[in-house]
Amino acid sequence: MAHPDGPLDGTQLAGVIRLAEAACEALDEGRKVLVRCYHGYNRSGLVVAHALIRRGSSADEAIRLIRSRRSPWALHNELFVEYLRPGWPRPGCWRSSPSSAANGLPRAQIGRARE
Repeated sequence: MAHPDGPLDGTQLAGVIRLAEAACEALDEGRKVLVRCYHGYNRSGLVVAHALIRRGSSADEAIRLIRSRRSPWALHNELFVEYLRPGWPRPGCWRSSPSSAANGLPRAQIGRARE
């Protein structure tokens, strides 16, 4: 990705959703989950927020929780916050990419915490 915190294309946003689903599945199985990206503010926050929403939080509740636990700067990218609002995805709001697969998924990674 040329600008990691820039607009996500459809493939990248679908990747975020897949990562959030994987985190929820791991939590449902009683495992611990680590979600991280380079700085830990926007991309990882987006994945965690989507997971919290899947588990019943509203977007605002998820954002507040992430900011209270990580940093007030978490999810400071307003476009990423908009990706959490009802009604997304909205047609025409994603960045066009000739090859989304070449860009890969967002750089957020989910791994199991080792004890």
